[in-house]
Amino acid sequence: MLVERVAALLERISQVAFCLLLLVLLQGISSAEESLTIRGLFAEETMVPLVMIRELPQVTEQVIPLTSAGPAEPYSATGALLSDLLAEYGKGQDGLLGIRLLASDGYSVDVPREILLQRQIMLVHTVDAKPLADQGEALRVVIPGERAMYWVRNLTEIEIMGHVQFAETKTVYFLESLAARVPLIDYAYNGEVDQALRIGDTLEKLGLTGQPTRILFTAADGFEKSETPGTFSSSYIKMTGEHAPLFLSPELPEGMQIRDIVCIIYADHAFVSLRQAFEYYQSVNVDNVKALPLAELLADLGMVQGERFRLTALDGSQTELEAEELMGGFLFFAESQIVSSFPDLGPNGAVQGLYMIEMQP
Repeated sequence: MLVERVAALLERISQVAFCLLLLVLLQGISSAEESLTIRGLFAEETMVPLVMIRELPQVTEQVIPLTSAGPAEPYSATGALLSDLLAEYGKGQDGLLGIRLLASDGYSVDVPREILLQRQIMLVHTVDAKPLADQGEALRVVIPGERAMYWVRNLTEIEIMGHVQFAETKTVYFLESLAARVPLIDYAYNGEVDQALRIGDTLEKLGLTGQPTRILFTAADGFEKSETPGTFSSSYIKMTGEHAPLFLSPELPEGMQIRDIVCIIYADHAFVSLRQAFEYYQSVNVDNVKALPLAELLADLGMVQGERFRLTALDGSQTELEAEELMGGFLFFAESQIVSSFPDLGPNGAVQGLYMIEMQP
């Protein structure tokens, strides 16, 4: 009888031990699957176990997300610093030219070098003393002092971006004039119906069939972001209404929209909004008209190396100018059209309805 009881007890212990062992193994498998992918750190992608991030020196900050509607509710965030994680691999945050943060739902945002140089980037796993894992979120990026658009929830991947090499700009299209030449479509936005350019159709109409590695946006508030060719060509530029020109798409989360676009660099082509350029650059008064000096705009676009330029108007007329003549010019609006003026050349230098500036070979 005693022997039977002992045998039954041993069998039960074995079953419990087996269950515990299975649980440990399953947890180990789960933990192994919980990792952060970093691309571009080395030739091969780097898989960082989340447990490694929790073992780095931890910091706790009282943070306040900054949204377009103003500061949101503050909360306590605990996690490791990206700089400490990079140091584990012999890299430094200040040596990066930019990073792209990607979330599990497809949202992504580029963090430019200016932010990398000035801010701490937290890889947060605990909020208000409660693990994010309890809420189904593994990791969150928090950048104190920066807008909430950079605070990516459920971070799954970090892409280390090398310096984006853009070719010297050879052609400038003005978006307001382009909108007069390319058919616009109705686009519903925030309860209004605005007019938008379908980017893919526009590129095809302009004969821009090549695909650069990245497309660079600059907004009136100084925000810069790059986008992939696929996402760019399948999206739209809203040309009327709130925050126009506005890069958007039904497939893009609101946080990936780019408002108040000043310039888009596409290979050696630039698309410029003069309306937003007035917000970005210092304007001047020319004959009681608000005007933009061409020299600063063309210098930012890398066109100062050109020797001769061709200006094309909406009606197809063309004017050719030497570089010195062009750099002394101004742009302004007259009756909703872009006009270029060159005081040193007199009335013969003016171009009504300016559509494009091309650097000549």
